[in-house]
Amino acid sequence: MAINVKKVALFLGLTYATTYLLAISYFLSGGSVRSGILIFGITYMFMPTLCAVVVQKVIYKSPLKEPLRINFRPNRWFLVAWLLPLLIAITTFGVALLFPGVIFSPGLQDDFRTTNKMRQSAPYLHFYLLDNLIALERCYHGQAAAP
Repeated sequence: MAINVKKVALFLGLTYATTYLLAISYFLSGGSVRSGILIFGITYMFMPTLCAVVVQKVIYKSPLKEPLRINFRPNRWFLVAWLLPLLIAITTFGVALLFPGVIFSPGLQDDFRTTNKMRQSAPYLHFYLLDNLIALERCYHGQAAAP
């Protein structure tokens, strides 16, 4: 199956343009993390799907099901898609408990204190993730990780 580079480039360009436009318009219109973020988030996550449909049906006038491999027959991947997030959540919980200072609090008595700590560190989270990705990339290529 040959890859249509023009179609892929059009999809990526349209997806980036619409998602950035949606995010910029949301924040310029006064939207914040506290107000309307749920509706914004749901709309934002459906933009790649909407762009795929627009590129496939509107622009190229092609069928959707076969090229995008849409199939609603139950198979093993339905089970994987259903159980894998649960497995990841349970594993994440177990690994988090291994860190010092992390405790399981079923009564949520520490929720307020933890939420405030997370809010304070949230602006720097992407730098932490980027630093870890760079370190992983260096390790993958056999270079020593930077301190």
